[in-house]
Amino acid sequence: AMMLCNDHRCVGAALTAVVSLLLATAPLSTAAKLPVVIDTDIGTDLDDCAAIVAALELFDVRFIATASGDTTQRARVLAKQLTMLGRDDVAIGIGVDTQLANGTLFEWSQDFALDN
Repeated sequence: AMMLCNDHRCVGAALTAVVSLLLATAPLSTAAKLPVVIDTDIGTDLDDCAAIVAALELFDVRFIATASGDTTQRARVLAKQLTMLGRDDVAIGIGVDTQLANGTLFEWSQDFALDN
């Protein structure tokens, strides 16, 4: 049966499935996987979703933290993806919500004109 994709959720699921299939057929080393921690701004587009799928296959992912903007909503996106992939064993950290804050160096650079 053909699956019709007309929104970003379907495209994300399809991309995750394709990346998973490609990684599942790739030859992997028998050596122990390198443990890693990931920092992500997942949820804005699909690049982080695909990167997380790849990282889960290639590394021993121990912890993933969300960063930038609405970090709680990003954690929801991440948790749903990890659950769909059967990897709810990966710990999730919710970063500081920065929706209402400027960048950490904005105040410091306020007096600098870009036309200098």
